[in-house]
Amino acid sequence: QVSRVGSTARREGLRSSPAPAQENLMARLTAFLLAAAAKLLLLPKAAFAANKSEPHPHQGLIPRLKLDGKPDIKLSSADLKVIESGQLWMKSKEEKGIGRGLGVRDIAAPADVVFGQ
Repeated sequence: QVSRVGSTARREGLRSSPAPAQENLMARLTAFLLAAAAKLLLLPKAAFAANKSEPHPHQGLIPRLKLDGKPDIKLSSADLKVIESGQLWMKSKEEKGIGRGLGVRDIAAPADVVFGQ
């Protein structure tokens, strides 16, 4: 026998299964919680992995990044599609043992406001 509750129909005595969107959300939440728990369990071990008898390579002094105007980058048509879709485009590389990263996002604000932050 089928009864109507609001706009949903279900068989009496049986629980309706969650909607696919709810199942996806629950799966993502479960995966996030498991990943967070794994990081918390492994983090203390990683903190003690440094060798106390050797100094850290940069001794806390990292050269300041110099920005002289706009960065000189070449964006492909695929890169531009990512930016135009509202997503963050990122690129990273290592130069002389120092990691460098660059991100581009289209922001609806004047350049002086964005770069003044």
